[in-house]
Amino acid sequence: MRWIPYAMIRIAGFFIGGILLGIYVPNLLSISFLLYAVGASVLLYVAFYFLFRRSRWLGVLSGITGLLAIFLCGYLHTYFYTDTTRDSHLIHYNENYTFYTAKVLGAPEEKNKSWKLEVSLINVGDEGELHPVSGKVLLYISKDGFQHFKRGDILYIRGKPSLLKGPVNPNEFDFKRFLSFKNIFHQQFVTTDKVIKVGESRPDLIAYSEEIRVKAAAVLRRYVDGKDEQAVALALVLGVRDALDNDLQQAYASSGAMHVLAVSGLHVGIVYLIILLAFKPLKKYAWSRWVIAIISILILWSYAFVTGLSPSVLRAVTMFSFLHWQNRLGIAPIFITH
Repeated sequence: MRWIPYAMIRIAGFFIGGILLGIYVPNLLSISFLLYAVGASVLLYVAFYFLFRRSRWLGVLSGITGLLAIFLCGYLHTYFYTDTTRDSHLIHYNENYTFYTAKVLGAPEEKNKSWKLEVSLINVGDEGELHPVSGKVLLYISKDGFQHFKRGDILYIRGKPSLLKGPVNPNEFDFKRFLSFKNIFHQQFVTTDKVIKVGESRPDLIAYSEEIRVKAAAVLRRYVDGKDEQAVALALVLGVRDALDNDLQQAYASSGAMHVLAVSGLHVGIVYLIILLAFKPLKKYAWSRWVIAIISILILWSYAFVTGLSPSVLRAVTMFSFLHWQNRLGIAPIFITH
């Protein structure tokens, strides 16, 4: 019996193991040691593979060194992904400043008394002198006179963001740690008069996607009556959860159906099923096999675009795209649970 016969399971398992070690023991290995260790592991893997590939037992050495290299790459990935490892990060900046400039990273999210924005730092300054910095800030802007910013807008913000604080009560949710996985370590609460739009960067694909989602949300609001009904429709169809109040969210959470309010694989699967049912009458034609495949994948990716290209939808659409092409090519799916 082979040890985990699917190569990608072994690769993913050791890579994830390296990531977890990097999260829980971040200072265990230095970056210089990691780079040398990864290089040495790769060279040893190549050497052992060509020297001992005819030997069943000695050939295991190549597998061990290869998996070691993958494990170390996972640790290295965590190091490079963590923004605080960079000297330019705001967390290492100790000089005084009175304002900063930042780029908006996504559409504003409406809260009870404010709008929440995630911004990426560009510069900090004091009396006209600018210093480039990096990092992300969770910005809460009061609703009075709020200007609806969009992804890519460059903002001038007066004041200084503060470091996020950890939980103060036992067994309390650690919001600081949760945001650290998104590389967010600072937050700031400001009024609208302290935030000024000073420019905008060139829009990217996600910016266009979010703009389409805003227009689609406006259409839903126009044709769906009732505040709660609108909120549920926006969450179910587009993944926009701004309009969900606490009572409505609690009601879904109590019934165990909270997951349906976040667009994910379930929703993509329903869209995929509707596509298959819609094109079922065409399957009797010989030419329909590839035409249906192409149209189906285009519809799935169009839906992902309308929902703002969120990671959960992208994962699901990518998976269904591969499964659809695999089915059309006549390749039997592999179920690792069997």
